[in-house]
Amino acid sequence: MHQERLAMLHEKLERKASSPAPLSGDYEGRRDALMERISATLQELISLHESGISVGVSRSRESSAQAEAVTEQLVLLALVFGISLAGFASYSILRPLRQLQSHIKQIGQGNFRTPLNIRAPSELRDLVDAVLRVRGRSESGSTQMEETIQSNSQG
Repeated sequence: MHQERLAMLHEKLERKASSPAPLSGDYEGRRDALMERISATLQELISLHESGISVGVSRSRESSAQAEAVTEQLVLLALVFGISLAGFASYSILRPLRQLQSHIKQIGQGNFRTPLNIRAPSELRDLVDAVLRVRGRSESGSTQMEETIQSNSQG
């Protein structure tokens, strides 16, 4: 199009140089038609770019919505996993502690024969062993006291 405009300009200059009568009406009509074609082509190009940008924005919004949905699902999954993990940890620690507490109450009531079979993590296992040692000492102390009482009452 640019070359057409230049060709028309050269043609006008040549006519002007060769003929004294102006052909400006013909030149102006062709110029206006060419300018209209250039304007229409530019408008089509602008429309094409606008539609491309519109498609890009639409895809971006869709991707954003999908990312938001995935993020919500991951947060919910992490929350459920965290609560499950906390529940399991609580159960695996509190259950042995409650069993140990019940056994200590039995020892406090003088019942030394109750077996202590607690499956506990290693940290709680040390506490269970300590309670077993206390039970053994308490049982032997209680036995000695009973023997002393019997021997005093006989003699």
